[in-house]
Amino acid sequence: MKRAARRWGKLRLTAQEKLSKEVVKALRDFSKENDGRVPTDLSQLKSYVTSAAGAVLDTYDIAKPGWVHPPQPNAPQSENAKTWAIVMKGSFYC
Repeated sequence: MKRAARRWGKLRLTAQEKLSKEVVKALRDFSKENDGRVPTDLSQLKSYVTSAAGAVLDTYDIAKPGWVHPPQPNAPQSENAKTWAIVMKGSFYC
């Protein structure tokens, strides 16, 4: 049972990593075509990703202002961090 759980966990992580790479590229392409702006709704990225990734994006949302706090200055990739994030729907409640 533990072995199966580890395999499912690894599979989930691999899928999230692939989705992340595709979404990062979509964000760059969207931003490039929209004067440096980021999307206000994830549906705006659907034309930049595969149909499978677009379907998965339906389970995510853009975090509302104040939900995301920048990392500490010495954190990895902190120079690239913004107060903007894509989160799984239902991750934050207000």
